[in-house]
Amino acid sequence: MENNSRWNSLLRNALLFFLITILSADLCAQSLQQRTRDAAARFTSDAQMTHAITSLTILDARTGKLIFSLNKDVGLAPASCQKTITAASAFFLLGQDFKYHTRLLYTGNINEGVLNGDLIIRGSGDPMLGSWRYGSTKMAVVLQEWIRAARQAGIRKINGRILGDASLFDTQMPPDGWIWQDMGNYYGAGTSALTWHENQYDMHLLPGNQAGAPVKITGIDPPVSSLRFINELTTGKPGSGDRTYIYAAPYTHLAYIRGTAPEDNKHFSVSGAVPDPALFCAHALENALKEAGVPVLKPASTFRQLSMEGEKINSAAKMIDDHLSPSLDSIIHWFLHRSINLYGEQLVKTIALHEGETVCTDTGVAIEKRFWGKKGIDPAALNIIDGSGLSPGNRVTSYAMARVLYAVRQQSWYNTYHDCLPVIHRIRMKSGHINDVCSYAGYLSTGTGRPLIFSFIVNNYHGSTSQVQQKMFLLLDGLKK
Repeated sequence: MENNSRWNSLLRNALLFFLITILSADLCAQSLQQRTRDAAARFTSDAQMTHAITSLTILDARTGKLIFSLNKDVGLAPASCQKTITAASAFFLLGQDFKYHTRLLYTGNINEGVLNGDLIIRGSGDPMLGSWRYGSTKMAVVLQEWIRAARQAGIRKINGRILGDASLFDTQMPPDGWIWQDMGNYYGAGTSALTWHENQYDMHLLPGNQAGAPVKITGIDPPVSSLRFINELTTGKPGSGDRTYIYAAPYTHLAYIRGTAPEDNKHFSVSGAVPDPALFCAHALENALKEAGVPVLKPASTFRQLSMEGEKINSAAKMIDDHLSPSLDSIIHWFLHRSINLYGEQLVKTIALHEGETVCTDTGVAIEKRFWGKKGIDPAALNIIDGSGLSPGNRVTSYAMARVLYAVRQQSWYNTYHDCLPVIHRIRMKSGHINDVCSYAGYLSTGTGRPLIFSFIVNNYHGSTSQVQQKMFLLLDGLKK
């Protein structure tokens, strides 16, 4: 009898503990929902949001259960938060250890140190080739690798030329939907199977001593020998800030610089997008070889240029070097931390190449949408047209974005992905900003340790972006209580 009584007491205590735990969890959930509902009401009633559309989705990160939503199925421009979807797609479809190959080949024959043929740089989409972000990717390091490979192959002189081969990708560099004002600037750098130095250069400027005075271009680094600059810049008023824009179309040889540079900044630089990355890379190797004492007889060119001129390209080539990029997780780190649009566009086309389909942005995007559709996310909720979110024509629902982040959390590489996200306002999240668009998406935990996933998008607000950001942070801070 005594044993039965003790057993019954233990069962009652266990049941009571279970009921208290469930009740506490429900009360916490209700408290979180109510706090969020109140915070969202305050946010949407703010004067800056009078004509805005706000979408907010909060999920339980462990179960995927919807905790709170506001306009969760309304498609909005996500800006750079769209990079979370591109990065997740790349991890799933390419694998975190994926690496790009850039191969150095030659045509013709080598006779007594003379290459009677061409040296070819064949790209496969590596966005970090010649980038300053890792020691192994820097321009000088890659060029020395190629010069060493040429010498080891016995090449001391080239009777042909250096050819940039970007033929694994299509020739459309910026995706549809990008605006003219963006395309000549570094953040609007277009895609290429052969990139170099993230397809960008730095332009050093010297403003005048008074508003309206001409601005001088004092240097281009690295040099872009194929590009001529038409300088229409003037000096702005003190405190006017950077209002400089570079206008250059893909494959052009002319770039117009317009706007104003601030009078009170005499050490002023802006970064531009290279119109022909494959030619940019070929010129870099040509110049490096000449400086190393290896003459190159003919001027650098590209497969695209030769095709346009009707010149037959020798397809028989021997490889002398295979340069490997950093692994995908290292690429994604910079993609999300620095919000590099080029990386997103390269990844979308790489996905198409990897899947054996036509290599263009439209195909890569279609593959992504098809993939997420198989995971239960309505493809219509991912109305995307690029990989970076730079196009103002993208439309994504906050619920779809949150579901992508939930799918990531179930994977063995979740911690790697998580750490690729920057820390903003003490939260692991990606930000997004274009005209009158502000967005955040990522992971956080409540004060009790409950992990959450959120996606928060605002379109068409008015007034100060920094004020909108602070108001969004205030709502997100409420989730951490």
